[in-house]
Amino acid sequence: AVAGVMGTGGGAAGAGAQVGPDGAAQGSSFVASWAATVKGQLTEFENTGKSSGGAWGAGFLATVEAGVPAQLVGMLANLVTPAVMANLAAQGSRTGAQ
Repeated sequence: AVAGVMGTGGGAAGAGAQVGPDGAAQGSSFVASWAATVKGQLTEFENTGKSSGGAWGAGFLATVEAGVPAQLVGMLANLVTPAVMANLAAQGSRTGAQ
């Protein structure tokens, strides 16, 4: 019935015969257009992520600052910073050696 209306598919439906219209060209065009649109938005996606991350970080720090004494924050920073710096130095030396 569709073949008669759409003018495709032919009257003899055998193995591999097309039934209905061929949408391959339209499908390929749609996918290419959609992919180009997404690719064009990658910078906006990245900037949105950075903005969201910055807002989350600012909110987290504001909450921590309000609830944790400054002396404790300073003590933790003094304990953690040397280990972080050592790891960064070790990573840099490994990267240079590769």
